[in-house]
Amino acid sequence: MNSDSRSGPSAPKRFAVLAVIIVPFVGFLYACLTLWQHGYLEWFYIILALVFYVLTGLGITVGFHRLFTHESFVANPSIRFLLAVLGSMAFQGSIIDWCTRHADHHQASDKPRDPHSPWKYGVSFWNLLKGVLHAQFMWLLKVGKPPENKCYKRLISDPIVSLVDSTTWFWMLTSAFLPAVLGHLYDPEHGFLKGFLWGSCARLFLLQHVTWAINSYCHIWGKRRFRSGDLSTDSYVFGILAFGEGFHNGHHAFPRSALHGIDTPWLDLSYAVIRALKRAGLAKDVIIPSVDSINGKRR
Repeated sequence: MNSDSRSGPSAPKRFAVLAVIIVPFVGFLYACLTLWQHGYLEWFYIILALVFYVLTGLGITVGFHRLFTHESFVANPSIRFLLAVLGSMAFQGSIIDWCTRHADHHQASDKPRDPHSPWKYGVSFWNLLKGVLHAQFMWLLKVGKPPENKCYKRLISDPIVSLVDSTTWFWMLTSAFLPAVLGHLYDPEHGFLKGFLWGSCARLFLLQHVTWAINSYCHIWGKRRFRSGDLSTDSYVFGILAFGEGFHNGHHAFPRSALHGIDTPWLDLSYAVIRALKRAGLAKDVIIPSVDSINGKRR
């Protein structure tokens, strides 16, 4: 780990991170206010938000997380590119930054060097509350360059990853304004604003905080079925909302497994997508722990 990886972000980057956190939140509040004022919302905008939530969410869970960080399976170049783009459209940072920081988290999970442990400040009520806010999003305002770990060195030499990483802002802008454009095509008078509020702001706000809750909630509350060397937990709620990522204790016990819901595979949507890709001949070498390995780590 070089010293730069722990230095604080530059002022422009801190401003950009604040904007990514605050703008979807404000847009979500305004969307809720307009819904309360009008009393209804056309199904088009609900479906629009849901489709973008699922696609960009799977870009994070299947793409950034299980494929690019942990190499849980092998995908052909077109799928790799698509997943990298969809993950970049989730407004959670560039692919190299996201993956290398997550790899860093695994190397020191719930230890002092963990970039986003909710136990950072201690176990008292107020310190834990401070730690939850830190793990949820405050840590994003404190980190500088991504750590130059093995994951970083592997991804920086990957041409598909490097291409998508260098064009992150294009994919983020596409993610922000494509729902608005689709809304305008549906309703030229009011559709642009509604598409932006629901398909962009509300969707990004919900997706961001569901993803970040894996860092906070799923290291405090929930079940610990496996010995993982940290305080990760499994949550059914976030297992569903985050497409299997909420089965976090299973993931930390078997980091390279393509299946996180070890005992609940039917609730792990990301794993279902990976299996579908394999059946279609678009993925291979899907890693699953053996029954003996699973039983050997049960608590």
